[in-house]
Amino acid sequence: MAIENTKDNSDDWMTALLRLPIFQSLPPINLQKILMSFEEVSFKKDEIILEQGSAGDYYYLIKNGQCLLTRKSSLHAKEIKIRQLTTGDTFGEDSLLSDAPRDLTITAITDISLLRLNKQQFVSLIKEPSLTFVNYIEMQEAIKHGATLLDVRTPEEYESYHLDYSINQPFFSLRMQLKTLNRDKSFIIVCADGKTSEAAAFLLLKNAIKATILKGGIAGITPELENQNANSGQPN
Repeated sequence: MAIENTKDNSDDWMTALLRLPIFQSLPPINLQKILMSFEEVSFKKDEIILEQGSAGDYYYLIKNGQCLLTRKSSLHAKEIKIRQLTTGDTFGEDSLLSDAPRDLTITAITDISLLRLNKQQFVSLIKEPSLTFVNYIEMQEAIKHGATLLDVRTPEEYESYHLDYSINQPFFSLRMQLKTLNRDKSFIIVCADGKTSEAAAFLLLKNAIKATILKGGIAGITPELENQNANSGQPN
């Protein structure tokens, strides 16, 4: 892997970046800081860029080239091809948002040049102005007005306990199910503690799907709130 700083704003990657829904919603000053902060790294064909199970450290934009996303359901399972990425695509945010190990391996399938931001830069320049949160009461009001409650925990966690009116779409397969989501709907994302919801909401926003996050997740719903909700006759 080779590393160099870059301030080249003239290539096709910048046009592609500015067309991404996430970047279109950012304040101009943030875009300027992002462009000035990018660090360029390059990988040879067949070189592993990110490995499943490793800690998250950077957010990446493909400046030129292609890479393949793969995933294993367990250590000795067969590797599953998820999708191929090309110039202008971004990756690496999932573990930065969820604080979980990376859930994908990403391999260069051509020689590839990437632009990257470190975690602190990603959080301050992209995450914080992009993600929005609702509390439990606000969630109930949004459901009354047609929002869909999307639970991104595993099927086992969902079966153990879930909120009424929620649908289960585990985060590990959400990327492959984006085409099945109704883009005319607004989604409220819920998980155990809110962290995986951040990664799921960011994925939806990247794909021009409206999403907010239940702050604190299911762990943040107190018995008092549930009792208040039950007494008011609202869905839970």
